[in-house]
Amino acid sequence: GYPSLYPDWYKPDQLYTFKPEPSIPEMQAHAGRYQLFNLKDDPTEHNDLSKSRPDIVTEMSERLRLLTQNAVPPNYPLVPDPKSNPSKFDDVWSPGWC
Repeated sequence: GYPSLYPDWYKPDQLYTFKPEPSIPEMQAHAGRYQLFNLKDDPTEHNDLSKSRPDIVTEMSERLRLLTQNAVPPNYPLVPDPKSNPSKFDDVWSPGWC
């Protein structure tokens, strides 16, 4: 059950209804499109501000481009390190370096 009512606390179903997960075609329709939300005032991300604040979208997309350009690619080894074998760590996988 739910605890007694607290200030500013409500059951989730009293705030809004949850939408079903979007389908793959719906997600692909939004790929490459920027969305902008004010998480302080709209924590559930219902009001997209990207059309009303294109200046912020441009600034953030440029910043994202620069960060992506300078990002170091991840190192995903194809074969697990033998030093990380679970038999050496009480049957728990370890990175092998700690």
